[in-house]
Amino acid sequence: MTEAEVPVPPQHKVAEVIDFRNAMLGPRGYKMARKRTIEEREEQGSGRNWKEPSQRASSVKNPILTSSWEKKMQQKAAHQRYKEVKQAAIDVRKQKLQKARKQREDAKQRKEENQRKSLVTQAVTNPKTLKKMMASKKERKKLMKADTLKSVG
Repeated sequence: MTEAEVPVPPQHKVAEVIDFRNAMLGPRGYKMARKRTIEEREEQGSGRNWKEPSQRASSVKNPILTSSWEKKMQQKAAHQRYKEVKQAAIDVRKQKLQKARKQREDAKQRKEENQRKSLVTQAVTNPKTLKKMMASKKERKKLMKADTLKSVG
């Protein structure tokens, strides 16, 4: 064999590279359909001539939704005044409720004091009588410890 006819061992062949990035591999569905242009929609001929080609929502400017800086500041000030009036009304109501609660507490306290003042009491000095009263539940309820020096002084 000569140098020119040297046998070459079989080489590894690189497979063809296929680009699958835009390939439609899965089932055809609504997500695979491309968006049609306005011209294509007009040419559709579905008979719905009343349906006008629409604009994208992001490109539509609604004059009602857009407002000037002065108008925004006026709205902000009006909202702030509303909040202040509302807070003042809440404060007035809280004060009114607090005043009513204090009056109820004072009335209850006066009533208890008046009841204590008007009590007709009798001092029990005999231990035998005390023992008898302690035996009966009804009599036990009538017993009360009191400071006798206050009434004397």
